[in-house]
Amino acid sequence: MARKAAKFAFEDSSKEKNKNRKAFVDRVEPIRCFERELNELKEDRDAFSVLYYWGVGGIGKSHLMEHLLRETDFNNQNSSFIDTKPVLLSEDQLRAKYTLDVSTNEVEILYKLRTKLKEEYKKRCEKDFDFLLFDIAVASYEEKSDQEHRAGEKSSSRSSILDDLKSMGEVTGFSIPFYDVYEKVKSGYSAAKNILNRYAEGKVLEQYAEYIQSLNTGNSEQILRKLHRGFSYDLVRMVNGLQKSSPESLPVVIAIDTLERLDYKSAENINSLEYDDSWLFGQPDYTGVYTGGLMESVPSVLWVLCGRDQLDEKKIPLDYQIRIDRLAEADVKELLNIRDVKVSDEVARTICDVTEGVPV
Repeated sequence: MARKAAKFAFEDSSKEKNKNRKAFVDRVEPIRCFERELNELKEDRDAFSVLYYWGVGGIGKSHLMEHLLRETDFNNQNSSFIDTKPVLLSEDQLRAKYTLDVSTNEVEILYKLRTKLKEEYKKRCEKDFDFLLFDIAVASYEEKSDQEHRAGEKSSSRSSILDDLKSMGEVTGFSIPFYDVYEKVKSGYSAAKNILNRYAEGKVLEQYAEYIQSLNTGNSEQILRKLHRGFSYDLVRMVNGLQKSSPESLPVVIAIDTLERLDYKSAENINSLEYDDSWLFGQPDYTGVYTGGLMESVPSVLWVLCGRDQLDEKKIPLDYQIRIDRLAEADVKELLNIRDVKVSDEVARTICDVTEGVPV
């Protein structure tokens, strides 16, 4: 349940420090859409939802996302913006954000999201969570890519991720490091079932074991196409665990900013599956509607995406694409007042016109 935000307690109360922080005003309808989807997911734990905020660069999409993900105990002096509006997420709710300015590579995006979700889970549930299936899939992909690279093929691995996986400590519930577990499950279907029975049973266990076995065959490209499935299996386990131990933690909110960069193609990545967006949206079916992507694979997750351009309605229905427009004159004046810039209505109107409603 949303609470009022805590007031900031600045160590340095100078006006200049206050001015340098961003302010958050308006955006009533975009916030209302977020609140609606959040409440609907709280009622229907088997559903998922996605909201896509789009508009020209500098209009405030990233700032809106930062507001939506704000915690109820928000009293962080290092925050980049001033916000006294009510928050929408409870302090128990997990949230993870990734900005595509860092990388548009599928492997790196999912690995960063996995790391953030693990941190959030431990902070709120006070125990560890293993993305075991995804980590095994990443290790398989990186090793296969490495082998192909040494053999003269085009694929190459990110040694930093592979080194990170190799240096990981004990997996929860085991007395051996991750890479020892990885070697065991890769040795065959029966071995995989014996290891994974700590995570699932029945048909789900068989599904997990079959997935691990499928990673043993094929080239790196074929493993890459299955990578998001491992992530979804682990995320479903996380959601199910949250529902049992901390129901108020649901739904989980995952945010991806600067989505337009998924369409960015350079000479190096134009033919690489690592820079394909099918892992997120899926592939078009016979009707042209996109299915089979990560977003629709996990219940009780609200996806919040931001980008510059409107998307194909077959990827995200138009009802869930919210355009972010310029601020109204009254909101521009409110923003200036928050920054301690006192101006007349006429000056505020001029600033609004000159900046096209984006006085950042």
